[in-house]
Amino acid sequence: MTVTIQQRVDRAQVEAFLEWTKGITSANEQFDGFISTTVLREPFDDGGGELFITIIKYSNFASARRWNQSPERKAWLTKL
Repeated sequence: MTVTIQQRVDRAQVEAFLEWTKGITSANEQFDGFISTTVLREPFDDGGGELFITIIKYSNFASARRWNQSPERKAWLTKL
């Protein structure tokens, strides 16, 4: 099971976003069925920020759903 997330991040927020990404990924790694996270980045031509594409792999749909519905994930989303 693969989940893909696309986010545009303002240039001034890139470093904070990268730190947040490390934290939420670390929390996700604690869940059964988590396999890996890959983060791709592409700067925008206008210099206004970057596009981040996050690819998260789980062993199955149930594992992805457990993470998606977890209080840990919801807590991290409030920090974004």
